[in-house]
Amino acid sequence: MAPSYEDLRRYLLAVQQPRPEDHRVWVEVNLPRFQRTLDLVPAGAPGQRCLELGARPFTFTLLMERYRPYDLSLIDYFPSDAGEYRETLELPALGESHALTSLLCDVERAPLPHPGESFDGVLCCELLEHLTADPVAMLREIHRVLKPGGWLVLTTPNVANVVNLLHLVHGRNVYHAYEADFGPTWRHNREYTSAEVADLLRGCGFIVERLLVENAAPPGATAPMFQRVLEKLLGWWYGLDYGHQLYVLARRGAEFRAYKPAWLYTAADRNVGLLGGRLSPR
Repeated sequence: MAPSYEDLRRYLLAVQQPRPEDHRVWVEVNLPRFQRTLDLVPAGAPGQRCLELGARPFTFTLLMERYRPYDLSLIDYFPSDAGEYRETLELPALGESHALTSLLCDVERAPLPHPGESFDGVLCCELLEHLTADPVAMLREIHRVLKPGGWLVLTTPNVANVVNLLHLVHGRNVYHAYEADFGPTWRHNREYTSAEVADLLRGCGFIVERLLVENAAPPGATAPMFQRVLEKLLGWWYGLDYGHQLYVLARRGAEFRAYKPAWLYTAADRNVGLLGGRLSPR
């Protein structure tokens, strides 16, 4: 049986952190997204392997270790000469200790440090919007390391959410602030619509099985009445979804295609890839 919202909440709040109030806020804000993402991850079986991209701060990693049987490998990126990042998360009330190691790799500019067709699944959660130059390079590597028919769970904010629309109507910007301390990959550099995510994945050779657009909110929470009415009216009129969050479950298709659509790349960039010159199908 799937864990309840409260099961997940109690478990994650048991993690010992030096700033417990910040951790509580992080869990409360993100838990609805974590629950939906976990629902999308196939049940799996012992011995199957999963690669999690952008794993830090390892919150969802803990949920995967507790509720899914996969052998996890982790990837992160930040400037470092170490080649890997290590952290131990303690849950003293539950008697648990998790020693986690994440290899460091710039997924836009370097190949993943894994052989081809070595994973049953890949998690790419809240990463796409942080990329600065070449998301197709990342998708190429994901396709390469997945086994035939392997799954990809990808989550990213929906740029066409109703709150963003209201910000623009009132003359407020929807772009994120610059990240001078941590570098450009820490901010949201390019958010996507549901149609764009589906087009990009299908164009690159993935089979989209499920695509959900939802408002990630805790049980019982409701948005202001005006916002809910506007979202319903726009959805009825245009036939589109205006929720905050995109969730995709996709499968690796037979062949990767170096698809660089005009809505995402300039004409000069469409034939050039950061992982090795001019792009061509494998």
